[in-house]
Amino acid sequence: MFSECAWLKDVSIPASVTNIESKAFADCTALDTVRISDLAAWCGIAFGSFDANPLYFAKHFYVNGAEVKDLVVPDGVVTVRKYAFRGFSGLLSVTLPDSVQSIGGAVFRGCANLVSADLGNSLKTLGGTSFADCPSLAAVSVPNTVTTVDTSAFSGSTAITTATFPGRFSAQTLFPDSWSGIRTAAFANGTEWVTNSVFEGCTSLTDITVPGSVTNMGSKAFKGCTNLDMVRTDDLKAWCLRFYQSADATPLYYAEHFFVNGNEVRDLVVPDGTKTIRRYAFRGFSGLQSVTLPDSMESIGGGIFKGCMNLGSAKLGTGLKMIGGNAFSDCTSLTTLVVPPKVTTIDSNAFNGATGLETMYLPRRFEGQTDPMSIIPTCTIYFYGDIEALSVPEVWLDRYELTAGGDNIAAAEAVAANGVDKVWECYVAGLDPTNALSRFEARIAMEDGDPVVTWSPDLGSDRVYTVLGATTPGAKESAWTDVTTMPHLGQTDFRFFKVKVSLKEE
Repeated sequence: MFSECAWLKDVSIPASVTNIESKAFADCTALDTVRISDLAAWCGIAFGSFDANPLYFAKHFYVNGAEVKDLVVPDGVVTVRKYAFRGFSGLLSVTLPDSVQSIGGAVFRGCANLVSADLGNSLKTLGGTSFADCPSLAAVSVPNTVTTVDTSAFSGSTAITTATFPGRFSAQTLFPDSWSGIRTAAFANGTEWVTNSVFEGCTSLTDITVPGSVTNMGSKAFKGCTNLDMVRTDDLKAWCLRFYQSADATPLYYAEHFFVNGNEVRDLVVPDGTKTIRRYAFRGFSGLQSVTLPDSMESIGGGIFKGCMNLGSAKLGTGLKMIGGNAFSDCTSLTTLVVPPKVTTIDSNAFNGATGLETMYLPRRFEGQTDPMSIIPTCTIYFYGDIEALSVPEVWLDRYELTAGGDNIAAAEAVAANGVDKVWECYVAGLDPTNALSRFEARIAMEDGDPVVTWSPDLGSDRVYTVLGATTPGAKESAWTDVTTMPHLGQTDFRFFKVKVSLKEE
């Protein structure tokens, strides 16, 4: 139509045009301005070739008299046809609505000044060379909905430094000419599986965002990302439950800063209700200073905190049952550790290389075992019995001046002045551990023909009291029956009674 019209500078295309044949504006090198009235209609034009589009040469694009440099495709557009903005040098940014599901081949190819592209939240198909040869393109956001991407979609676009994209694609595949220069990246919301080696060898990467939707992080995902410094997420519980296929599948392997919903985490408090932390979750995180696990935690996997060189304290929670291999290996700043009473399994390498560990408290069931004590020969080991020994408040011990050198558990495990109870038993029963005459006593008396059991001291609702009955005084423990709620003890066959006092469960 206008092929080789070197004098053509300004062209208007009405909304009624649906097809422009091949080479319609070929060699129109003086073409400067394109004017249209309907942007949605423009996105649907079938261009027969790249130079069928007048924007290939133009620098200015007007929609209803308003110049467009930052392109916002109208909501409702489903497809942007190939070549629609091919070579348009005036384009600075692109924003697609969620209605767009596909963009054709070479749609934005050669847009020399295009800096950023947000592809919406519903895109499925990214056509061949759609963003190829865009030398100024620095930021790209590809939604997780994308399932088809031509391997050359971003070829020749060498300036990309910020990218959000689905974890099913590797940075090397999606951005073949710029992946090694990416500094800030994020996996798109909704990403569940991150492919193996997604950023392997990307030494420019400094900042990564991993949404809570990710459940599986591929092997070697961040291998060699030695400059990675900032890691961000929106769900700490999801971080703990994620499966990391290798030690360098967690970005914290190299990072020093970890942010959850914008708040930096150095003192890690795992959310209540979390039952496990999967292996490698915080492996090598140098910014970690302390760890607090909830009582709901039952197991921590292998290598969880391995190499966390600045981890100074760890409170493991009373519900913990298993500590995985290398869980605290090479935690050289950790000096004291209390292993909760329900722990039955400790891998022999759990504390390997924790050279700063000076004091460890272990449940009595581990007494006499060579592991894990043999791997930390300079560590002083204390063994304790029941869970109540861990529950004695420091302020209560200080009241009786019982704590020596800050060793609360040793003080709680000591025998009280009465020579019968341990100090922690005095705390539970409400006794004075420094008074030789302070004892817990139960009494029985008859009221209206029925036996009534009482006790002292009685701390009321601050403790749980259980009345047990048996037919003989020397009965086995299993023969004693809880009669606390029986309204008339005289209606039973029990002749002997005892009272059990315990802490409330929180």
